[in-house]
Amino acid sequence: MAISAEKELETFLAGLPVYQRKYFEVGLSLLDQEETEQFNNWVPTEDFVLTSGVHRILLSQVPTKLKEQRERMKQEQQEFSQIYLDIALPKTKKGRKVETELAERIWKFKAEGKTVPQMQAIFKEEGQHFTREKIESYLKTRRKSLN
Repeated sequence: MAISAEKELETFLAGLPVYQRKYFEVGLSLLDQEETEQFNNWVPTEDFVLTSGVHRILLSQVPTKLKEQRERMKQEQQEFSQIYLDIALPKTKKGRKVETELAERIWKFKAEGKTVPQMQAIFKEEGQHFTREKIESYLKTRRKSLN
């Protein structure tokens, strides 16, 4: 009498050490610290390659378990990717930096009655070169407040 594929998979997993069985059944993220250390020592060995290969073959014969594992691995990969991105890439603020001091100076010059070319001349003397459009953008009346 032949053993069903699911029973064969269960028998195979039952014969493995706890950390290996847990890795194959629930994934790497649920291993505790000791199990993770054991797993890390096991991964570079030839035994890992052989055991994973046998598991993959047995798993391919049980479609429901294969689907579960694929979904779990996809979820773990997404979680790892997000953690990696959070560490590797600094958080950035969206949009252009707010130039509050510049805006306030431009508004002050406008209140004093200065024209845009006069403001450009003042900034040019200070070594700053702003286009007419940039200065005018700070004079728009429908501008969001910088506070």
